[in-house]
Amino acid sequence: MMVEPVPEPEPEPEVITFEVTPSVESLVFEAAHPETYEFAVEINDSTWEVTSDAEWCVIAQSETGFTVTAEPSVSLEPMTPGTVTIKSADTTYATFAVEQNGLQMWFGGSEDNWATIWYNGEKSLIEAGNIRDMYVEADGTMHLVGYNGIGGSEGWYWSEETGFSYVQTVSCSSQICNSVTIDEATGDVYFSSYEYWSEYDEELFAYVNQFKASYWKNMEQNVVLESRYAEAGKVAVEDGNVYITVEDVGVPCYYKNGERYELDDFGSTKVELASMTVKDGNVYVCGMYLDVDKYVACWWVNGEGYDIPSDISVYVQAIDVDDEGNVYIVGSEGLGLDRKAVYWKNGEMVSLTDYGNACLNEIYVIGDHVLCAGIEQEEGTTNYRIKYWLDGQETVMTDGTTNAVLGSLFIR
Repeated sequence: MMVEPVPEPEPEPEVITFEVTPSVESLVFEAAHPETYEFAVEINDSTWEVTSDAEWCVIAQSETGFTVTAEPSVSLEPMTPGTVTIKSADTTYATFAVEQNGLQMWFGGSEDNWATIWYNGEKSLIEAGNIRDMYVEADGTMHLVGYNGIGGSEGWYWSEETGFSYVQTVSCSSQICNSVTIDEATGDVYFSSYEYWSEYDEELFAYVNQFKASYWKNMEQNVVLESRYAEAGKVAVEDGNVYITVEDVGVPCYYKNGERYELDDFGSTKVELASMTVKDGNVYVCGMYLDVDKYVACWWVNGEGYDIPSDISVYVQAIDVDDEGNVYIVGSEGLGLDRKAVYWKNGEMVSLTDYGNACLNEIYVIGDHVLCAGIEQEEGTTNYRIKYWLDGQETVMTDGTTNAVLGSLFIR
């Protein structure tokens, strides 16, 4: 009798295992500088993929996970929300929502001699004097620096949490606070200040000026330089490193964690620094130098100088750098009240107004877009209007019936 062979048992179907880390229900991106989020995926389904139905959402997939970010946006309105889906041909493993905020713009300045903040056009007053700079956290918490008075100035830092904090450390000194920033990884608040006073010099038998340039971390002073002239300018923080620009008796320089780096002086006896930004460890500074009878625009990359020769005097205010390393600086070209608002990209000038007393104070590069802000004199009056230009298109912030001054612009 023949024995029938026992059939081999059917193999158990493979159990799909899936885990994504971190597990989220939604992501919200900023407009100007969208964050990038990283996800790790553990799965034994080689056909998995991750997609989004939002055109502005950018996903990069690898064998072990994916990243999600957004294209920079200059729209004041939020982008259309979407969904990120992790799936294979037959199975959806996970989904989460994605949103992108509209562009947020905070202008700090004054109107009719009142310190003023404009948030996307909505105006509010601050009981302060001159606003020099501002920083706004992701939750909308605002930080300001500036000074009260002219000549006998009173430097201050202000936040919604602390109110006003004044920085006088030497009796009878005058002070100015110039710049403020936050290390968003730690929440530490940094701002720059300098104060000046007169001291009697027994060798010269005369009173001479004395300056103290500092940066403050969470209201703790760090003195960078004491000199006959030491003006502290822009402060920046990247990867825990603290940078600050200083003009030291005509010598342009910056400090990184207390170490001094001098900048090319172009053979000039007078160099003025305007602003600074730090990107991927590279230090970009802008300013101008005196060439006989006119000022010439210039910028530095890690101390190496580049200038923009011109037959007409210029004034430089701010700098930004895009992801390709293109350098943008802003200011004005012309003498006295006969000047126009301009910016330079790698030394090539772009005019945003005709001659007629206008100047740019701020610039941001947002993806492929250029946002500038400044002032222009109202025709037939002595008043200035605050304006901004997005890709050359002008938007007026104040009506010109009273004088307005722009101190700072911050965007998210």
